[in-house]
Amino acid sequence: MVALGRWDDATQLIDRTLDLDPPARHAWHLLHLKAYLSLWRGDVTAAGAVLDELAARQAGRLIDTQYAVPTANITAWVALVQGNALAAWQAVESLVDTKASPGYVQPLLATAAAALGALARTGETVPEGSAIRVRASLDRIGDWGNAGLWRAVVAAELAPVDGQDEVAAWTAAKAAARSAPGPVHFRPYSMFRLGEARLAAGDREGAATVLRRAVEEASTLGAHLIRTWVDDLARRGGIRLLQDVPREGNGLDLTARELEVLKLVALGRTNRESGERLFISAKTASVHVSNILAKLGVASRVEAAAVAHREGLIDSAA
Repeated sequence: MVALGRWDDATQLIDRTLDLDPPARHAWHLLHLKAYLSLWRGDVTAAGAVLDELAARQAGRLIDTQYAVPTANITAWVALVQGNALAAWQAVESLVDTKASPGYVQPLLATAAAALGALARTGETVPEGSAIRVRASLDRIGDWGNAGLWRAVVAAELAPVDGQDEVAAWTAAKAAARSAPGPVHFRPYSMFRLGEARLAAGDREGAATVLRRAVEEASTLGAHLIRTWVDDLARRGGIRLLQDVPREGNGLDLTARELEVLKLVALGRTNRESGERLFISAKTASVHVSNILAKLGVASRVEAAAVAHREGLIDSAA
């Protein structure tokens, strides 16, 4: 059910089975699946709570790698979603070289690569030799199972570490996710990452095309976490998604783009920082700021920020 994308059915069956108090290791496996579904359905808090329950059930027990690997994998993704790439890497680092069954290790290596890529994109230090270890483990597994998918995903996640073309890498990963069996959420996830890469490369039209498709697939699947990412990226990139409804200006007579710039101004971002966040130039951000000041009838960024706080715009600012 999980693999086929029947996530509602899977959740009901998992909860029903846990109510029947299955043997310990069966329960651990079910809790892994429950945490996985909670995370990708967008309830990160619930995923963390399931991991806490799992830790409590495993306390004082011998944890085989087939259980330790999925736990580390989900723990790392929770950290990634919370913006802590280093904690994500630390969650999986000790298991990167494990000789456990490939079916458990391949997803872990993709997650490890995602953590390293996130470190590189944010300018943080990537641990020396870490990417080499991930690739070595993947090479050791060889062509087991759907190896082509995992190789494509790992290569795309590591593209910023290697200084490679992220558009090309995620195009290949998207094709692999479409043609090879694997976690069903990789389809909209790879589309989101491709859209992100295209937008960063200045291809707004290409990004819009793939992000609209990502919205459709994520919504159909119920992968609300990915849908949230797509919505945020599209908003920052000035892309109107098919499902978008024009946003209200809170009575400020500002466009959607000006509202985004105002939020960043209120957070103390410079024109350059706002431009990087919204995929526009610093000069364009400056023009937006000038328009905002004129529309609000204020003389400075500080006064504009005060208006933003008064209107309650900062809670949803990123």
